[in-house]
Amino acid sequence: MADEVIGARWSDADLAELAGGVGPDGRRLPGNGWMALRRLGWGAVPPAGVVVSDRVRRIAEEEA
Repeated sequence: MADEVIGARWSDADLAELAGGVGPDGRRLPGNGWMALRRLGWGAVPPAGVVVSDRVRRIAEEEA
């Protein structure tokens, strides 16, 4: 799941958005990586047919 997030968001524009430190709503991005990804709408999504807990999603998002 982390690989999917990285593959989808590893571009100059997305990295600049993340480095800017401000979300689309104008608020400062959280310090936790997984929370920042979710605020940006970049959350990890499990493969079709696979159910994972929110904790596993947070781990994948933090790793990304």
